[in-house]
Amino acid sequence: MKLIQERWIPLCVMLTVLIVPRFAFAEEPVEPQADTVVAKVGGTEIMSSEIDRTLQTAVAQNPQLAALISSGDQTEAFKKTILDQLIATELLYQEGKKLKIKDMKDLVDAEEKQLKDRFPNPGDFATLLKEQNMTEARLREKIEKGIRIQRLIDEKIKNKITIPDKEIESFYEENRDKFVQPESVKASHILIRFEEGSDEAASQAAKKKSEALLKRVRAGEDFASLAKANSEDPSAAQNSGELGYFTKEQMVPEFSRAAFALNVGDVSDLVKTAYGYHIIKCEDKKPQQQVPFEDVREDIAQYKQDMALQTKLSDYISTLRQSAKVSVF
Repeated sequence: MKLIQERWIPLCVMLTVLIVPRFAFAEEPVEPQADTVVAKVGGTEIMSSEIDRTLQTAVAQNPQLAALISSGDQTEAFKKTILDQLIATELLYQEGKKLKIKDMKDLVDAEEKQLKDRFPNPGDFATLLKEQNMTEARLREKIEKGIRIQRLIDEKIKNKITIPDKEIESFYEENRDKFVQPESVKASHILIRFEEGSDEAASQAAKKKSEALLKRVRAGEDFASLAKANSEDPSAAQNSGELGYFTKEQMVPEFSRAAFALNVGDVSDLVKTAYGYHIIKCEDKKPQQQVPFEDVREDIAQYKQDMALQTKLSDYISTLRQSAKVSVF
């Protein structure tokens, strides 16, 4: 169960895309093209290539955006949003430079080490930097920028936010329908595959093999052992065919209908899906139930804090922008 944020691209998410160094590795470099100054924040220029690169990264991290910005007008509107966030990031960074952070070198070293540790071969890290047209010195600048902005946000806003217990409880009571665990089934299965669109002979061979296994299950052989030895689900060798708990929406319709129709301990007839033939065993069932408040208290508190941070951060950036020299071309 998740709390769904209604805003399309939360400000904090966009700032993360802009300042966290690891996102620099999400996409290939932007294709060379005319690069122009699109804005100035104080004496710092923001280039059109930064917008293009951020757009690529945002789509890479949020694939659903591709459909939402498919038209030219939508893309231009989103680029304007990106420019606003680039300006916001620069405003925060310039304010963050006023902070005295004594251990900055150590913090940058630690962050850079985390990035390098993602690559078993040190040469791969150097190669990727080269492919991204980025020097190690530039990478360290980006890391420091991110650290300063995060420290500023923490000190000026985040650490001052408190969410009263009554507000958390009220949210739960007003949104009880969002805290419902749907009916679920715990099942195991044996899968015999055949390619969709296979000829009749292949389909019949898979069906015949499945029927033979079903007969052995009906005769009392251990389901888990049969699944481990015979199922063509790639994970069966490790989990003996066990799928854990799932809701109706988490499986293809044919599979769900059969699984949810079973009583605990029952085994289905053959079930045909696009994946092949399944033999399903129902291990357990859980009815739909209300999730207890204590189980979601921390999730609600975090959600409320994130929303408060987003609002206060937006207000803080507006204040910074009013007192700064910002030019948009």
